[in-house]
Amino acid sequence: LLVEYNYLVSTQLESQRMFFEEKLEQSEQENFQMIDYLKKQLEDLQQEQEQFEETLIETKISKKKADKLISQLHSKLDKYENDKKTLLGENEFLKQLNDTLQSNQEKLKNEIKKQKELIKKESVSKDEIIQDLQNQVRDLMMHIQTAQMLENAPNKNEIEAGSVFIGDAPANNNNNNKNRNQNKKKNKKKKK
Repeated sequence: LLVEYNYLVSTQLESQRMFFEEKLEQSEQENFQMIDYLKKQLEDLQQEQEQFEETLIETKISKKKADKLISQLHSKLDKYENDKKTLLGENEFLKQLNDTLQSNQEKLKNEIKKQKELIKKESVSKDEIIQDLQNQVRDLMMHIQTAQMLENAPNKNEIEAGSVFIGDAPANNNNNNKNRNQNKKKNKKKKK
């Protein structure tokens, strides 16, 4: 019985040993597989981490560029705002200047109009004076010619001793004399 018992224990032990060795081997394989899987996962995670780090670096660089661009845009915006204020000030000044120039232009137009009217009046007056002077020169020339004719006349003594009677003058001559008298009065008023 002891031998059988030993045999039985020994077979049992052998069978258990085989079972456990098999289990141990299976467990080792599972562990190796798990280790391989975990290594692969670790490598994947490391790659992802590297990609995230690269992306983070690129993002930081992009952020710096964007910040720099924003700063430049703010500077340009400030410059444009200042330019806008300057241009608005200049525009207001130019509007005021334009209003002043238009006002001055109106004044000058009125002044020129007055001067033209004055020149026109003076021109008419000068024309009348010239006409009067021409009439006087004509009268003077006639007087001089008459005096010369008397000097050279054969009956000079009779003419000098004689009397002249003036009758009614034709209507045309009266109008000329009136015009001359009126022109003389106007000339005297202008001289004053």
